[in-house]
Amino acid sequence: MSHDIPTIEHTGFLEDLTEVPTFLVPKHEAGRPLDHRYSCSYCGVGDGTEITPNASASSAPTNQLPDGTGTFTIELPSGPVEYPAELSNGGLALAVQVSGKPELSDMLVSGRLAIGEQSKDVVARADRNGDSTEGISNFKLSAPVVKKSVVQFKQGRPTAGCLKMKTSTGIQRTTFPAHQQPSILDAETGERTAISYQHAINQLADLLLAHRPPKGRSLIYACGQIDYFTIFSFQEVFRILGVRSLAGNAEHCLNAGAVHNEILTGQEGPFLTVDQAIHGDNRFFLLNGWNGLISHPPVFGEMMKHPNFDGFMVEVAETESVRAFVRRFGEERVLFVKSGTDPHLALAVAHEILDKHPQAVEQRFIDQYADPDAWQEYRQLASSDQFDPQTVAERIAPEPEYVDRLVAGISTIAAKIAEPATVPINLPSVGLSQTKGAVAHCLWGSTMAMVGKYGLNADGTVAGGALRVPGQINAQSEVQGLSRGFFMGRIKMTEEGIPDAARRMGLPDDAYEVALNDAPRTALDYSDPTPDDEPEVFICFGTQFESNMLGRKRWIEKLKAGNTKLVVVDPIPDPFTIEHADLIIPSPPHAAAAKLYQNGEWRLTLSIPRKQRPKETRTDATIVYDAMAEVSKRLHEDDELKAANPDLARHVDSGYLRQRFESPDVGGGLSRIDGEVSRPELWDRVQEYMTGPENSLGPLYCRPEHESGELITWSELVENGDIIYGGVGTSRYQLKYDDSEHIPFRDIWRRPGKFRFFVPTEQDLSIIDGIKLNSGRSTMTDDKKRIRFAVSTFNSGKATAAVDLPDSNACFVSLMLAEEFGIQEGDQIRITGVESGGSLVLDAVPTDRVKGEAIYISFHKTKAEIEEGIYINDLTSHVGRCPYTHQSNFKLTVVNIERVAE
Repeated sequence: MSHDIPTIEHTGFLEDLTEVPTFLVPKHEAGRPLDHRYSCSYCGVGDGTEITPNASASSAPTNQLPDGTGTFTIELPSGPVEYPAELSNGGLALAVQVSGKPELSDMLVSGRLAIGEQSKDVVARADRNGDSTEGISNFKLSAPVVKKSVVQFKQGRPTAGCLKMKTSTGIQRTTFPAHQQPSILDAETGERTAISYQHAINQLADLLLAHRPPKGRSLIYACGQIDYFTIFSFQEVFRILGVRSLAGNAEHCLNAGAVHNEILTGQEGPFLTVDQAIHGDNRFFLLNGWNGLISHPPVFGEMMKHPNFDGFMVEVAETESVRAFVRRFGEERVLFVKSGTDPHLALAVAHEILDKHPQAVEQRFIDQYADPDAWQEYRQLASSDQFDPQTVAERIAPEPEYVDRLVAGISTIAAKIAEPATVPINLPSVGLSQTKGAVAHCLWGSTMAMVGKYGLNADGTVAGGALRVPGQINAQSEVQGLSRGFFMGRIKMTEEGIPDAARRMGLPDDAYEVALNDAPRTALDYSDPTPDDEPEVFICFGTQFESNMLGRKRWIEKLKAGNTKLVVVDPIPDPFTIEHADLIIPSPPHAAAAKLYQNGEWRLTLSIPRKQRPKETRTDATIVYDAMAEVSKRLHEDDELKAANPDLARHVDSGYLRQRFESPDVGGGLSRIDGEVSRPELWDRVQEYMTGPENSLGPLYCRPEHESGELITWSELVENGDIIYGGVGTSRYQLKYDDSEHIPFRDIWRRPGKFRFFVPTEQDLSIIDGIKLNSGRSTMTDDKKRIRFAVSTFNSGKATAAVDLPDSNACFVSLMLAEEFGIQEGDQIRITGVESGGSLVLDAVPTDRVKGEAIYISFHKTKAEIEEGIYINDLTSHVGRCPYTHQSNFKLTVVNIERVAE
């Protein structure tokens, strides 16, 4: 199906900015030079750098096209379309024949122009002053010169960055083009039509009002690349509209890795920086399933360069990181385990410490900072015979040959952690969360706390703990504010928390009653079928919603259902979205968008755009606030609509809605500067909310403040580019045994609390039988081209560069299973999800890199996924969850396999 939508292949076609946009400047003053901080849009390390565009240089072109006839090929969402074209006027005028093809409206278009044997990429602007001929669209080309803009990166923090930093600038063509204008779908014809931004806001307001409870339901889902202000806008706007179910992909990635700290200490959040975790004396690293060579190369590289490296790697397969690790430290330092058995390993280490090194138990930590009942219960469990190292090794080894190595490893790890001078650093992977959720995280934390190594020493040095390296750039903000069960700042939806959240927004205590009456749904349950008379609208921010979710076929059915409306806010919509979304509102590509991120060390980084956004786009936060401003306007103007929404009517009468969401030119209190919501004003709102009024329960744990407690100002963020807040790395979780008044562990309102040693249930410790499908970032090959692609496209999703895109992903089968099923290199096998019932037929590759009853499939993008619809999530199920965080058990997918006859 053809669509008339303006797109560009990459952000290099957008104009360069020379100044910081005024909506970011503290007093909205123009003229601030664009020498600024720029963040990587993919990396969970949170790398940011100072980016300095050199003066652009122009020179005579080396491949100027001659005037003449040829073809102009444009990449439309439905695929490339070739138009007959004629170039004239010395290469400045282009006439394109559009008869019988998608029309090219008044827009900027980019594509490949070929004249004779020569061709080049060009950007063309519509020429409405040219001769008007039916079936011909006239365009102007830029003057025939070559413009070179050299970008320099310097002073990267927390690391120098990697390939993904350059990919993030958007100068490479992506797999799918970026949209420059919103569009709507004609359900009868299947055609998409470009609309203005204001028309799109009107459509969004229509949908939000039409799906308010009890008439319908809105479900919000977002990826880890939306920024801090967007998440805050969800709290401000969607909650007051009656939306309870806010979710993001942190539910599948960081959630357990972050929330486990809340289970143990009362507050989620980090206490170590990347620098202090990696550098320093006596470090002992536990790399728990972390394939850092692919996912976080700078951190992995720094760790491998540690002059006195000591530690172990725990894995279920021989990833690229394992191979690099073995080359330096030997295979005995790699402990292979069955998928999902990490809790047993952590308890075996605790057992060994209690049995062989009882003197290492830090009684001061237990007496002063820990809950005594939880400690006694934990110690009793860890001391039991079921966690004897030999017994555990025999239970969790994927193959018998790894039992002895596990026994020796458990003994060594316990001895090292028990040594007084050792500083244990646990670096868990997303995969650790995607098997047993928070369980293994909590047990490793308890093991270190037992010996007093979970926090900072009194002098600020590291005692020990977990280094948080999220999978995506802003997943930490998602944990703080994107949940069906919490308000922003991890305020629980309880009798205590509900009025506190409302008061922070300046609302009556019962303002969120409509949202609270809605049944909460986790992201994986969004796909639950609903009766035809219960309409739902899905509003998705920056994500391939239909392909990245477990139990994919359920999602396809749900998103295509007659009672479902789909809205996608994304600069790079995928083909499914283009075909099925009722409304697409593109936000600017990363290089053209202002975003505030926070990484896993609570480092706030302000990424300032270096490109001019397309005219009909706005950032995510502005889209949300503009939609609410339109709702407010309608309620003021339409008495019938106001009467139909009595919960909102009182906020109209009080003036709250207009003051909170509309612009000053109509009497409101939220400024729009050059079409964007003022970020200094939003920052003031964030700080007011996090501090709370006098009748609130007090400042929240994640209020952006300096170690001294002084609030971080917007001017500081603009000036510095990035700031670590909350005492991370200096005073957070500081253990001061000699100060009887000191309390290191508190709840979200900073009220005193105790460390609670974690005691798992029988279900937490269950071991799944059957063949397990593992999937992740590893290529499971030594192919440098595939590895380079994996590194450069990690977390890039639809923005994946088309360079080196693999044809397909193979299924890597352990040698044990290959022998059992008679599978040889070159065979095809059918993999069927036991829970989902979905099947895929893939090429089989027997390998010793996969262990025991396991197979492995990479989840990196391929041509087969894009062109043939081969998705790994056809095999996975949405059912398995962590009982504490509801994180999916993605890496515990049980499958059946069979060799496919030729």
